[in-house]
Amino acid sequence: ENESPTFLLIDGDNGLGQVVAQSAIDIAMERAKQYGTCAVAIHNTNHMGMLSYYAERASRNNMISNIMCNTPPFVAAIGGAEPILGTNPICWGIPASEFPIIMDMAISPARGRVKNALDKGEEIPEGWALNKDGEPTTDAQEAMDGVLLPSGGVKGYGIGLIVELFTGIMSGANFGKHMPHPLDDYENKPDIGNYIAVFDVEKVMPIDAFKGRVAEYIKMVKSSKLMAGSSGIFMPGEIEYMKEKKNLQEGISIDPKLYEEYKSLG
Repeated sequence: ENESPTFLLIDGDNGLGQVVAQSAIDIAMERAKQYGTCAVAIHNTNHMGMLSYYAERASRNNMISNIMCNTPPFVAAIGGAEPILGTNPICWGIPASEFPIIMDMAISPARGRVKNALDKGEEIPEGWALNKDGEPTTDAQEAMDGVLLPSGGVKGYGIGLIVELFTGIMSGANFGKHMPHPLDDYENKPDIGNYIAVFDVEKVMPIDAFKGRVAEYIKMVKSSKLMAGSSGIFMPGEIEYMKEKKNLQEGISIDPKLYEEYKSLG
């Protein structure tokens, strides 16, 4: 919707979020190859799914990426007791030699993990949620009926606000209470907002030199003194990389109840 070479606005046409986001990051990488960097704001789209997928896509093209998405409100503001923030995931991806460093996180405990605890009849950890009366709870059902809390207190709350400003406010998409839930409300467009930015490392230094410096830093971090009882230090995305390798060899383990649910949907 604009002609700026390095900062684009895209109308997602209420399409599948994954399709829109993949097109957007491909456009951004093409522009970054020419100009060094490109950012894309997207409105009128749906949830883009796992943000780390797009970060990996950029990393394979030797580019650093920053990706954000807003969601319907499930999270309270610090001091509040009703949903006002989305879980608002944010992701950074950094190219490296063996596997990319990828930090992909929501600003609160994942609502899916609360639902999993409910399905298994388990409690959730303290500090995850409030019940509908605004009181702390470890009961998964009360949490589903109540509100999630930001991870890290004011830090998670602050990050959530920034994600909303980049994705919902700046793109012209819905934000906060204006956004209907795309899985519950089929009458109204969710109009979710995304933000994708990529940076071409080779505009700064040769990619091999960059990856060499990243490798040196990883080695430095991993060789630091371990705390008592620690099994080692992992980089963001490393455990997921190890699980992916294992799953490709052995297959994916899935909870029997979830498997039956998938079968019934099929």
